[in-house]
Amino acid sequence: MPGKLKILSGLAPEATTSMQRDIMAGKPSEIDGLIYQVVRLGREYGVSMPQYEKVAAKLDAEVNIVLK
Repeated sequence: MPGKLKILSGLAPEATTSMQRDIMAGKPSEIDGLIYQVVRLGREYGVSMPQYEKVAAKLDAEVNIVLK
C-alpha cells in the first residue's frame, strides 16, 4: 500500500481518471457496467445488493445518472 500511495502523491493535483473525464464531458462511462448493471442483475435474480444500491443512489444524486 505505501508504494501505491507514493505513486498517487506524485500525480499533479489536476490529474483525473478516465471515468472522471468521461463524466465531466457528458460521455458514457464505466459506471453503468460497474455499478448499475450489478444492481439490475441483483434485482433480476432476486439478490439483495444494499451496498451497490446505496452507491447507485448516491451517483444518481451527484452525477445525475438514472438507473434503468
